Amino acid sequence: MKQHLSNNWKIYFLLLFVYIQINFENKVLAQIEHTGIIWVVPNRPDAFPVNGNWTGNSGLNLAFEDFHVIEYAFLDSLYIDAYEDKIPIYQIRIQEEYASMEYDFMYLLHVCYHNFFVKIAYPYFTQYVSNGELISTDNGYINIHIDDTIFQQSLRPRNEISSYNKRMNLILRKYDIKSYEYRPFVLHTTGDTLWRTISILCQYQDALPLYYDLLTIHDLFDDISITSFYAFNEIDFPCGQYTGITDEEEPSLTIFPNPAQDEITISGVKPESVTLYDIMGKMIVSKFDSESNKINIKKLPNGLYIIKIITSDGKVFINKILKQ
Repeated sequence: MKQHLSNNWKIYFLLLFVYIQINFENKVLAQIEHTGIIWVVPNRPDAFPVNGNWTGNSGLNLAFEDFHVIEYAFLDSLYIDAYEDKIPIYQIRIQEEYASMEYDFMYLLHVCYHNFFVKIAYPYFTQYVSNGELISTDNGYINIHIDDTIFQQSLRPRNEISSYNKRMNLILRKYDIKSYEYRPFVLHTTGDTLWRTISILCQYQDALPLYYDLLTIHDLFDDISITSFYAFNEIDFPCGQYTGITDEEEPSLTIFPNPAQDEITISGVKPESVTLYDIMGKMIVSKFDSESNKINIKKLPNGLYIIKIITSDGKVFINKILKQ
C-alpha cells in the first residue's frame, strides 16, 4: 500500500514538473516572440523602396537580401513622438522563419548605413528587457497627451479598460483593450499639474486601427503617438561587407525645378533610362523625352516621388522629386 502511494506521488510530481516546464517554456517564448517588422523613416533618396522589397542602393540591398527582407513599402504618415508632426513611416518585414534577426538587422542599419534612415524602430511602443530581447510583441501602446487646461475629467479610468467618456468608450469597445492607464505630470516644486497622459494597451493587431479611430476624437487631446523610436548604444560593430555602397548623384547631375508642377528637366548626364516611383515603391508610368531630357508630371498626384536615372555609361542616380 505504501509502495503504491509512493508511486502515485512520484507520478504526481512528474506531471507537475512537466506542467511547470511547459508553462515556463511558453512564458519564455512569449517574452521573446518576434514579429520581424521594423519601422524606418528613410533619409537618403537611395534608401527609399523600389519595387516593393528593394532599395535604390546596392550595398543596402545586400543587407536586405542577407536578412531575408520580403517587404519594404510605405505604411502611412503617423504621429510618432508627442508634440511632433506626422512623419512618413516605411515598413520592413523579414521572412517569418528569420524574424528573430530583427534586432541585429536594426543595429546593422543604424551602425553600417549612416544617414540612410532618420529613425529606426520596432512598431507600437514594443517593450524591452535589458539584454535587447523583446518582452512581447503581441501588443502595443498608444499614448495620448493632454494639456492640463483642456483635460476633461471624463477621460479618467472607469476601470482597467475604459473611461467615463462615452465617445472614448464607444471606440475602446471595438478592440481587445488590455489596459487604460492615466498618469498626471506634476511639477514637484509647485505641485502644479502640467499635463496628463492616457496610455492604452491593446493587441498588436489592433493598435493601428485603434490609432485611426482615436484620431476621429482628436478634440479630446493635444497629441497622440503610436511608437517610440529606439535609441541604440554606440558600441563597436563589425560591418564587414555592409559598407553602404552608394549610387549617390554626382555634382554634374541637376534635376530642376524641384519642387515642380508640370515637368522636370534632367541636366548634366545623358540618361539611358528614367524611372519614377511613388512613396510606396511602385513604378509610375511616365514618358521621358530623350531629346529635351524632360519628364511630364502634370497628371501625377501631388506628393513625393523617387527618380532613378541610368546613364548610357551605366551610372545610376537616385533622387527625390516633389510634385506640387
